[in-house]
Amino acid sequence: MNVKLNPEYEKIAKSFPMSREEYEALKESIKREGLYYPIIINEEGEILDGYHRYKACLELGIEPKFEVKKFPNKLLEKKFVLESMLKRRHLNDFQKAELAFPLLEIERAGKTEA
Repeated sequence: MNVKLNPEYEKIAKSFPMSREEYEALKESIKREGLYYPIIINEEGEILDGYHRYKACLELGIEPKFEVKKFPNKLLEKKFVLESMLKRRHLNDFQKAELAFPLLEIERAGKTEA
């Protein structure tokens, strides 16, 4: 499968990195238990959720599982990406607030399109 990163989503993800300890714990979990949750990609093969899991699988030589998620438009796709990041346990309250702001913009834009 031709998996790639969407530059916009990658920029968002890199703004909220996992600590080295969290990443190593994730890798160890995948090594011991396997990949519990598939990497979510869009129809173009862009990672929407699971960048760190994907990277860990590659480093460990484990074939990742993928789930293709379809959205009616890019706005809803971006909303999914942001909401997925908000659910991550490694974000502090300030980082969650930073992600919530673009979600409000998406909500406003969605209302003007309706």
